[in-house]
Amino acid sequence: MGKSIKETDKTNQKIIIEELSELISKEKRAQLLLDKELDYKANNYSVLILTEPEDYSLVRNGLLKKFSGYNLLYVLSTFPFCILEQELVRHKVDYSKFLFLDLISKTTNSNIIKKDNIFYLDSPSDLTELSMKIEDHVKQNIIIILDSVSALLIYNDSKSVEKLVHFIVGKSAAINAKFVMLMSKSPEYKGVIDVISQFCNKVCKIEKIV
Repeated sequence: MGKSIKETDKTNQKIIIEELSELISKEKRAQLLLDKELDYKANNYSVLILTEPEDYSLVRNGLLKKFSGYNLLYVLSTFPFCILEQELVRHKVDYSKFLFLDLISKTTNSNIIKKDNIFYLDSPSDLTELSMKIEDHVKQNIIIILDSVSALLIYNDSKSVEKLVHFIVGKSAAINAKFVMLMSKSPEYKGVIDVISQFCNKVCKIEKIV
């Protein structure tokens, strides 16, 4: 005989609980890896974080939780702000002091959430506009997060992205700021990683989170 509806519901609930427990454990491991690799207190500090594509969201969310409540300039090119905001709320991140430069919402015709701390740029391929916005909004001791180098490489040639990174590194150093770049590990990006690594104080290679 097959399982009753009640037994099936219990089985499904157990599976959901197990999946949630596994996710929470992975999120904690991601946070521990970041804590091990990063100097959160240092200023005038540029770091490139390399992560496995499947672990990218775990590492990004861990980073955001760590910087909850800080003055932060977040350059978003992986997905629209309306999706990122859901993650921020889910992880109870205080983003009241965050300033967002959203490069992707207009390109993807995503929902535009109007808030004073969000600027929607026309395209992720207009790095000149991005550079100008960063110039306008960076200030001393701010944290700059670029999410992500990988996404920008979809819309721009490698030389342009390298030039942008070099500009932000120089700008952050001049104002005693912290600059954190996120990037997915991939053999196709090796040349870009080699170039960008020369600009950074540190390259963090996050091992696969299991």
